[in-house]
Amino acid sequence: MTVFQCDTAEQEKTLRKICDLVRGNGGFIHDDLIIGCRGVELFVHAPDTIAANDIILSLNPKTILPLDMFTLGLDGDDIILKEHDPSLESAQIALMQEMLVLYNLSGKIKDHRENATWMLLLDDPELMALLMHTSELKTQKSVDDLAVMSADELCLTTFIRTRQLGLKKENVKETEKDAYHKIIMPLIDFLNHHPSAPGYVLPVDREETVLVTKSTPVAGSQECYVSYSRLDGLSSLVSYNYLEPNAPFVQSVPFSIDVAGLCAFEIKYTTHAKHIELPDAIKDLAFYIPGMSVETGPLTLKIGYLYIPQKSAPRALRRVLNLILTQVQHQLTPIQIEEFVTGVEAHVIDCNLSFYNDILAHCEHYNDDYPRIAIIKSLRIMCALQIEKIKNYPFYADSVRFKSQSHVEIA
Repeated sequence: MTVFQCDTAEQEKTLRKICDLVRGNGGFIHDDLIIGCRGVELFVHAPDTIAANDIILSLNPKTILPLDMFTLGLDGDDIILKEHDPSLESAQIALMQEMLVLYNLSGKIKDHRENATWMLLLDDPELMALLMHTSELKTQKSVDDLAVMSADELCLTTFIRTRQLGLKKENVKETEKDAYHKIIMPLIDFLNHHPSAPGYVLPVDREETVLVTKSTPVAGSQECYVSYSRLDGLSSLVSYNYLEPNAPFVQSVPFSIDVAGLCAFEIKYTTHAKHIELPDAIKDLAFYIPGMSVETGPLTLKIGYLYIPQKSAPRALRRVLNLILTQVQHQLTPIQIEEFVTGVEAHVIDCNLSFYNDILAHCEHYNDDYPRIAIIKSLRIMCALQIEKIKNYPFYADSVRFKSQSHVEIA
């Protein structure tokens, strides 16, 4: 039988209600799970009696909460349910009510006000704009839209964003506006991100279930994790208010460069990748190969992302740049390709170091008496982590040396 580990009896009572509602309406909760609340953290643990990759949680349409059918508000530091669509199942309404009670009992909103990166918009929109320069979240709601919200609106909107998942709508292209249902998943919501964990098993239509399998990637811990998407230190802190130290890469910040005599590059910043069938010779590179489009007149390559890898994949960046160049410039000699690849690599390293040093410089004027100093301290730690990883890039010394000696013209 499920074990509950909570700070208070009221939290346990609420968790039991959530589990009863999920099970009573067709969802699945493995009997051996340990589910609980510790401080502001919600968690799911799987003991050794559950085999690796066994299904531990599943939700069906009756137990998934579509956010566009609920109207939420704040009363102090409590989230309240103001209205809901009358077509919702009674179980969905009850689950949302209990999930909000659990968030409130755990102090989620108070913690978000004090520690969420997004709350910098209230005091330092310039710093937030600098951080958001990198983020694909700009396409969901711009910094300007959020900046005009009241403190409560900003807090609630950005808190819910950290809990929601996008479930693709049927017969709608991913590139279309509002292509995804925004949902909250009771219990599955408790699982933290880890880059080594598998992702959610999502339904192909609204009549199927969302599944999570057992993944406990942290040695010595029974805590279950799931992969939200491809997150490094920056994207995890901006999007989810925690610092991911285990990512085996630093995602490059976006930039544009013009390599004289070759082409222009526009590096984007997305954290999602499509599966592409690759030839055997480069299948090992699949994780690092970005989506790409080519525009002519003048020749411009638009690249979805670039990763600065660590020792586990030392040549991944160079191989990706080589692959990109050979796709559009078939007449280049191996020596020319090497020269251009190393030149672009040096620019990637330089742009990213400059970005993180700029954030550090911006944070220097904050003192410990700033009410949200915890956010600033997190940013400083994040920048230090990212800079360390960039300098650990296996060809970091080569890129620095090349930038000072190269005759390749990059603007």
